Amino acid sequence: LPIQLDLFEAEIGKYGIKTIKLKNPLNERLDFRILISNTDHFGVENKQNNDIVQIEASGSVDLNLKFIPSTIGLGDHVGLISFHNDRVGNFSYELKGIGLEPD
Repeated sequence: LPIQLDLFEAEIGKYGIKTIKLKNPLNERLDFRILISNTDHFGVENKQNNDIVQIEASGSVDLNLKFIPSTIGLGDHVGLISFHNDRVGNFSYELKGIGLEPD
């Protein structure tokens, strides 16, 4: 089941960030494919590659998830992000964000 993250908040015209730790449970390097259901409002700040995250054997990596609101309130600010590897399956996170009035 997806892990529900705390609610994102960001002003219209800005963005919000939440950091998650993605762990590799195996003793070999793994590539995880990034799948995002709502790319209009959510993304990953990935320095390695936009679609793949590589994690060394038994290692972990911190990933910044980015929320960009388009309206004030909840609106269409919901989504799911999954990190998929054929050997270990999916690590999935439920995303929700609220757009705030700009200062």
